[in-house]
Amino acid sequence: MRGLRAPDLRARRARGSGRGISLVQTAASVALLAVGVLATVGSMVTSSQSTRVTDEMEIARRAVAERVEMLKAAPFAQVLAMFDDYVGNDPVGVVCPGKYFGVPDLTPPPGVLPDRVGWVEFPTIDAGGVPQLVETLDLPAFGMPRDLNADDLIDALDHSSNYKLLPVSVHVTWKGVEGISSIHTTLLLANR
Repeated sequence: MRGLRAPDLRARRARGSGRGISLVQTAASVALLAVGVLATVGSMVTSSQSTRVTDEMEIARRAVAERVEMLKAAPFAQVLAMFDDYVGNDPVGVVCPGKYFGVPDLTPPPGVLPDRVGWVEFPTIDAGGVPQLVETLDLPAFGMPRDLNADDLIDALDHSSNYKLLPVSVHVTWKGVEGISSIHTTLLLANR
């Protein structure tokens, strides 16, 4: 029997290399496939979270818009009394929504009751548990200080019963996909 020479071994190996897939090639293909699958799954998860964030924001935006419409629809002289958290000034025989409201499709942040995810805020001070609408408050978010009773004066008197302009802010906060989120709007209601 004739022995194989070194050139023959090289030739035989070269011819045999095209006949199948090696273990290294298979492993590399599986690794590339796994990276592709993981990237696709990651993209789907990110897309799902993005959709949920958009949904949460839309739910909150609608809740704020609905509360703003309720404020605008209420009798102007009674808006403060109807939407503050003091029951002592509620108009008799009128359903008063109060300061706080729930948004059923949003999760409250830790420590917040479900019926207090949303709230209405006025530029008032607390005078012994009674809110007072005072023109001299330094609250730039409300455009304050400001003449609220149209007497061309900015004073420290309570204008809860004679306001002609009423700054108001509506807030919603929730625990969402990206943590604690919030939205608010501030507007100026005027006596028509």
